[in-house]
Amino acid sequence: MAKKTKSFEDKLLELEEIVETMQDKSTLQDISSQYEKAQELLTSLKQELETSKQKFFKVENNEIKEQ
Repeated sequence: MAKKTKSFEDKLLELEEIVETMQDKSTLQDISSQYEKAQELLTSLKQELETSKQKFFKVENNEIKEQ
């Protein structure tokens, strides 16, 4: 079975939940584990935003132009 990918919004919600969980955790190990998950989500979200940005904008001579 193919792995279903999460939507941008789902990833963002998951990241928000992790941040809330990290605020409630008391041990360094718990926080560290949550931090790693958050970093993975942030990387994925940044990549999606960059891909979307490239679809809408084109850079020419260091100037951003709408396509």
